[in-house]
Amino acid sequence: MKRIVTILLLGLIVFAGCSNSDAVFIKISESGISADASEVVVTNFHTGSRAEMIYRIHNATGKAIQPEIYWVDADVANYSKADGARKADVRSWLTLPRNMDIPAGSIREFTVALEMPKDAKKPANKIGFQIGVCNKNNDKVQTAIGTWWLISMR
Repeated sequence: MKRIVTILLLGLIVFAGCSNSDAVFIKISESGISADASEVVVTNFHTGSRAEMIYRIHNATGKAIQPEIYWVDADVANYSKADGARKADVRSWLTLPRNMDIPAGSIREFTVALEMPKDAKKPANKIGFQIGVCNKNNDKVQTAIGTWWLISMR
């Protein structure tokens, strides 16, 4: 059963539709990749503020993997829950984790942070972008999974 999780960070409210209380859980297995959340929602975002979400990645394969977490150039207007969000290139506001091996059967946590510079202009009242996760060291075509970030600005 999915539930909405609320985390209060520096006056911001970050919601993730997931079954964990504090993270987006992603499982990488021999048969593909899955996640328990499709979106992260941040409200009350403004200049100088920071929002973070933990991506908890489970290696369910029989060998070490190296997941990659990256910016996806996708149009939020194509997301059914966009609710008026506009595409904005805020990748310079993102801090993405470095790639790190995860041994077989292990779980590692990676933090993705969004920080709006104090001198930045608000691109729109509501913006959206996608963060992708894939297994970087797989020699064959590997599916990737994306999590939408929907940001309401004040």
